[in-house]
Amino acid sequence: MNITHDIKQGAYSFTTQEGDFTDRFEIVFKPSTLSTDLISTSVINIYSDNVGININSSETINSIDVFDILGRVLYTKNNVNVKEFTINNLIKNNQPLIVKVKDVNGSVKSQKIVF
Repeated sequence: MNITHDIKQGAYSFTTQEGDFTDRFEIVFKPSTLSTDLISTSVINIYSDNVGININSSETINSIDVFDILGRVLYTKNNVNVKEFTINNLIKNNQPLIVKVKDVNGSVKSQKIVF
C-alpha cells in the first residue's frame, strides 16, 4: 500500500486477516535539528526584605502568585506589565511561602522564600 501516516496528527486504523505478519508496519523516524528558540534567557529574581516580597525580571512580568506551604493562594496579580514589582500588602509572619512568577515570554519561576 505504501501509506505514510503521522500518528501525531491522528489515529491510524486498518483492517486485516488473522495471522502473524512481520512486514506489516515500518516505523520511520525523520531526523530534525534542535532549535535554540526554546532556551529562555529570562532572569527572574525573587527575594524578601522588611518592606515586602520583591520581584525583578529581565522581561516584563505577566503574573505573580503567592502560596503558603499548604498550597493556599495568598496573593494573585495578573497583567503586572512591569519588570520590577513589590508585594507589600502581606503580613510578615516568618513563614515559608512559594512565589510563582510568569513573564510575557512564558518563562516561569517558582521560589520558596521566608516572609
